[in-house]
Amino acid sequence: MTVDQTLNWLNDELRNFPDRRSGEELYRYLVTQTRDAASTARAELVGALEEWLRGESEPQTMLALDLAVDHGLTEMRAEIEALLHRIVGDKAFRPALRPYYRKRIEEALRRL
Repeated sequence: MTVDQTLNWLNDELRNFPDRRSGEELYRYLVTQTRDAASTARAELVGALEEWLRGESEPQTMLALDLAVDHGLTEMRAEIEALLHRIVGDKAFRPALRPYYRKRIEEALRRL
């Protein structure tokens, strides 16, 4: 599978997940769905999740962050740090949300 195919697969999983379910259920579902890819198609999964990070939209951004931590995708550290720098530099997300994102990203970097 290529990065684009992996990205399409992840986007399809997200799009087809029932709206009535919670964000936590979505997160748990995606952790399960991506577990095999984290070992068998790691580079492609990393590439797709980095696209989600660069897109700076929800729920993709935080899902990518959480999946990186849960699967130990240390290769994503530079892209996660770049997102943190954009937030600190007032270039990402709305001002009211920046403290929340900053805290989540800093915690993820500690855990990664």
